[in-house]
Amino acid sequence: MELAELVATAVSFLFSLAISWALMAPFFAKEEEGNAGEESRELEKESLLRRKDMLFESLEDLELERAGGKIDENHYESSKAELTKQTSDCLSSLDSLEESSKAALKQADSDEDANGTPQAA
Repeated sequence: MELAELVATAVSFLFSLAISWALMAPFFAKEEEGNAGEESRELEKESLLRRKDMLFESLEDLELERAGGKIDENHYESSKAELTKQTSDCLSSLDSLEESSKAALKQADSDEDANGTPQAA
């Protein structure tokens, strides 16, 4: 294995590790009483936004490595396809989370209107 391939593999592994950590961190966070659902959505949103940023940075780094001749075309194509899919999944998750947040707010508003007092989301 050439040094460039070894470096590219190590960089890919480190990015994967960082992305995995960012995704798993909210599941291990301690939730408080009260607005746990809202806080959970906020933690998940923050995690997804960090993941999105890391994925975009990874795509930029991949382009730079390709332009610098540090990786071969096959490795570039497979890495780009994987990062693009992960980015698409992340953006879809952000959209879904936004929709569920809007639905929870709408439900809380209708609970408030029906009872005359605010309800937890």
